[in-house]
Amino acid sequence: MFGLEMSTLVYIYDCNFQVGEPKNPILELKGHTSEGYGLAFHRAESVLASCSEDGILKIWDLENGKDVFEYKHTQGLNCLDYSRSDPNLLMIAAEDYQVLLLDVRTNEIVSRGIGNQIQNAIATCSVNFTLFASGTTNGDINLWDVRNLTEPVHNIAAHMAAISRLHFCNDTSLLASSSQDGVASVFDFDAPGRESSSESEPEPQGQEFDPDEPAEPGELTNTKRKHNGQDRPPEDEDDDDDDCPPELIFTHSGHRQPIYDLAWSRNPETSTLIASVAQDFSLHLWQMTSSVLPDDYDQTP
Repeated sequence: MFGLEMSTLVYIYDCNFQVGEPKNPILELKGHTSEGYGLAFHRAESVLASCSEDGILKIWDLENGKDVFEYKHTQGLNCLDYSRSDPNLLMIAAEDYQVLLLDVRTNEIVSRGIGNQIQNAIATCSVNFTLFASGTTNGDINLWDVRNLTEPVHNIAAHMAAISRLHFCNDTSLLASSSQDGVASVFDFDAPGRESSSESEPEPQGQEFDPDEPAEPGELTNTKRKHNGQDRPPEDEDDDDDDCPPELIFTHSGHRQPIYDLAWSRNPETSTLIASVAQDFSLHLWQMTSSVLPDDYDQTP
């Protein structure tokens, strides 16, 4: 089963159709008043959370197609994800620069963090449940510690345009991002400084970061990447070595249009396979070679 949010409707499809069969939705969920892109399936129950530009977050019972919960924010909501440590908590990326932690039992925001740009994407870490990442409209990735949202514990200037999607690998701390700049990237928070792989094979450099020991407030680390040539003098713009974050290990630049979604494979046998979809409806399936992956990563199921 998968969900698709278009206009004000949320469509639910059954993935078990046969080739050649009509691919009609099995459910149409109505309730939003503006278009939206935020969807998150609960990891244990048959429910789906959705959010949209109307500032409304809804939780739907997929057994009957009814909404069972609603939260209203003052501005638009762009993305959301369920906490991996507490199924009653939702992380939300908002238009008002905030990341929100919502407790669905009380319908209250229990914690919030404020970034420096509109929060456009959000994803919870698969192996360290206290960490989650948000992506902004200026191409930055913020890493947050759910225990203290005073400020991000780490920042990466990752893309040259708005980030459209973030997704952590299911069994590592590898984070994939897609952007309106047409590039999909993979970042390794465990081993910054390792060589990255792309068409130009840049060699990133920078300080080391350990996601298991989040920085205290006031110790924000930052990795810069050129945005419109403004982060360094014009004469250095061709120096790609200085242009790459140290956490970057792979870039996929095969798309010709802005990328609006991507996801890691959930199959253990193909866990490093990534699917990305662009604005021109092109779907790419791509995979990093073993030489790019962390040394201790086991590709065998």
